[in-house]
Amino acid sequence: MGLREGLAARWTQYRRLAAFDLRASLLGAPFLVMLLLGLLVILVALMFGDNIYGTELYPVTRQMLGTIRGSMSLFLVVVVTFYAGELVWRERGARVAEATDAYALPDWIPLASKLTALAGLVLAMYLGGALFTLAWQLGHGITAIEPLLYLKGIALDALGFMLMAALAVFLQAVSGNKFIGYLLMIVFLVAQAAKGMLHFDHLLYSYNATTPLPYSDMNGYGHFLGAHLTVRAYWAALAVALLAVALLFWPRGTSLHWRDRLRQARARLRAPVAATLAASLLAFAGLGGWIFYNTNIRNEYVPGDLAKERAADYEKRYRQYNPHRAGGEGLHRRQGQGNPGTGGRDGRHRRVRPSAGRQRGRREGAVPGQAPPHPGGNHAGAGGRRTALRGRRGPVQQADRPRFRRQPQEGHRGAVSQGSRPRMARGRNPSGLRGPPAARRAPPQRRSPITTWAALWPGAPVTPPPGWVPEPHRYRPGMAPR
Repeated sequence: MGLREGLAARWTQYRRLAAFDLRASLLGAPFLVMLLLGLLVILVALMFGDNIYGTELYPVTRQMLGTIRGSMSLFLVVVVTFYAGELVWRERGARVAEATDAYALPDWIPLASKLTALAGLVLAMYLGGALFTLAWQLGHGITAIEPLLYLKGIALDALGFMLMAALAVFLQAVSGNKFIGYLLMIVFLVAQAAKGMLHFDHLLYSYNATTPLPYSDMNGYGHFLGAHLTVRAYWAALAVALLAVALLFWPRGTSLHWRDRLRQARARLRAPVAATLAASLLAFAGLGGWIFYNTNIRNEYVPGDLAKERAADYEKRYRQYNPHRAGGEGLHRRQGQGNPGTGGRDGRHRRVRPSAGRQRGRREGAVPGQAPPHPGGNHAGAGGRRTALRGRRGPVQQADRPRFRRQPQEGHRGAVSQGSRPRMARGRNPSGLRGPPAARRAPPQRRSPITTWAALWPGAPVTPPPGWVPEPHRYRPGMAPR
C-alpha cells in the first residue's frame, strides 16, 4: 500500500507533529518555571497595586487584563526567544535529525508545527494568568467576569508575541546555529530598547510596534481598533515574508555549510514560495504607504522628544492660569511680572519690592491707576501727582506722611544703586516720598478673558485655542528644571 499525499494526509502530519512539539514544550521545566514566576508577579501586582493615589480600584476585567499584560510581557519574551531555538534544533540536539529529515514531509510542515507550538505556549501563559485573575475577581466579590473581553484582550495581545515568534524562528533558521540565533535575537531586543530611548519611534520602522489600544466600559475599543489592526497587518505581512525566507533556509540534511544551504534555497524557491513571498512584500509595501499617508501627510507626525518639549512648553506657558495653585497665584501671574499672591515674586523667582504707590494704595484703599487722596483735601487724579499740592508751600507735615518700610541699604539684595535711580521731575511729590511720577509708571495690565473665566469659575480647565501649536522649546540654565 502506497503513502497518501493528499491534503488530508498533510493535515494529519501537521496536526500530529504540532501536538507532539506543543506537549513536549508545555511539560518542560523551563516553561513551568516561567509560568510560576509570571503568576507570582501577577499576585504581587494585585496585592499592592489595587489603588491609585489612595483611591481603591475594583478588580474589573479590564484592570485584570492590564495586570496580565504588564506582568507576563517579560516572561513571554524569554519563552518565545528560548523555545524558538529549542524547537528548531530539537532533533539535532537529540541526534535524530538524520531520521526525521528523511520523512516524507514537505518543508513547510516542520516550520508550521514549530510556530504552532510557540503560539500554544503564548496562549497557555495568557490563559494561566486569566484563570488566576478570574479567581481573584471571584474571591473579591466581582461577578461580572466578562469572558468575551478576556478572549478579545488575550487574542489582541498574543498577536504581538506571534510576530516576535516569527522573527525568532527566522533568525534561528537563517543563522544555522542555535546560539547565534539567540545572540541575534538579543541584539534585536537591545536595539529596540535603544531606539526607543533615542526617540526613533515611527511605526514604519519599529518592528512589532503598533498604535495604543485603550479600552473603556462605555465604548469598548472604539475607533482605536481599526488603526491597531492595520498596523498589525502591516507587520504580519513582513512576518510572512520572513517565514518564506526561513522556509528556503530551513535546516534539513547533514550539511549546514553556507554554500550547500544557498544551493538548497535556490532549489526550494518554487512557484508557491515565490508567489507567497511576492504577495507578502506587496501587501507590506501597500499597507506601509497607507500608514505613511495617514501619519505623515494627513496628520502631523511628532517624534517623542518633540512631543515632550511641546508638553513642557505648554505647561510653562499656561501654568499661570491654573486656578488650583496655592493661594490662587496662578490667576495673577504674568510673564516677567510680580505675583500679588506671593508677595511680589516674578516668573524667575526673584524678589521684587512692591512700588510705593501700590503700598500706599493698599493702606489707604486707593483705586488702582489713581493717585491716593491727600489728607489736605486736594485730590490728585491719575494724570498727575504734582498738581495736588501746587498751591501749598513748605514741606508736608510729619503727621500727614504715611509710614512706609525702610528702603534697603546699599549692598542689600534688591537695593538700587545711586547711578540707576531715575531722575525726579521738578516739583514736590504729593506723597512726600522720592520716586518716579505717576505719569511715568506703566499703566496696569488688563486681565485677559481666560484669566477672568478661571477666576469666576475655579476648577474649570483652561485650554489653548484650537489649532494652537507651541513654539519649539529652548532650555536655558536660568529657567526652571525641565
